[in-house]
Amino acid sequence: MRVRRTLTAALVAAAFAGLGVASAATAQAASQPRISWQQCTNTGGYVTNLGPGSYVCQGGMYGGAPITSM
Repeated sequence: MRVRRTLTAALVAAAFAGLGVASAATAQAASQPRISWQQCTNTGGYVTNLGPGSYVCQGGMYGGAPITSM
């Protein structure tokens, strides 16, 4: 009886761990779209420079989205 409970607990823990990994992968896939400078400004945002070659849209429809091209 004790072995059965231990085995069941281990399987349930593994199942929950698997769900955590699956939802983390889904969250990564649903990240911000990469947009152009024009798309950012046309939707009410403005572009900020975070560093050399690293631009991000602030505000507007795409707030927080990385800029791919100018």
